Amino acid sequence: MKILTILLLALFTTTLQAALEFASPFTDHMVLQRSMDVPVWGTADPGAVVVVKFSNQIQHTTADSQGKWNVSLSPLKASTTPEEMSISSGSTLNTKILSDILVGEVWICSGQSNMGMTVGAVPEIKALSSTNIRSFTAKRTVAFEEQDSCEGQWTDVHPNSAVAFAFAHSLQKSAEVPVCLLYTSPSPRDLS
Repeated sequence: MKILTILLLALFTTTLQAALEFASPFTDHMVLQRSMDVPVWGTADPGAVVVVKFSNQIQHTTADSQGKWNVSLSPLKASTTPEEMSISSGSTLNTKILSDILVGEVWICSGQSNMGMTVGAVPEIKALSSTNIRSFTAKRTVAFEEQDSCEGQWTDVHPNSAVAFAFAHSLQKSAEVPVCLLYTSPSPRDLS
């Protein structure tokens, strides 16, 4: 009987804590925009107090009746030092941590066939070295209504688009800050 009670209590506790999440764009290896307010959002149990910590900032908010929450981080200075961001709610057992986060320039790269040309197709661009250039490649999908999520993956490498990488390389060298490209282009075969 004791074992059953412990198992049920553990299951109940896990169920209560399962709702705390970052929104889909927030994952390891991301880059946040420097020098402006940075919105951070996600979901939690309705009415839950949520605490977001990043770069010596602590922001508090309460999830609304649908469980949605958002905070705004004050403008951040560019940084090549990886940091962690955490959200917590209720207890320290209900904490999510993201790691390897930089602060710098974030740009959207979109287009058609010009963005689809690969780095390997242009020897001069292929020869460029990259440091502190990251990318988020959005899943190729179509929606006719506003979406609550954006599927994709952050990586700590540049995208395979020659145009996007050349732009990021130039920007990184001139500004001397981390650069992230949000890559949303369809591949040439998606256009046919």
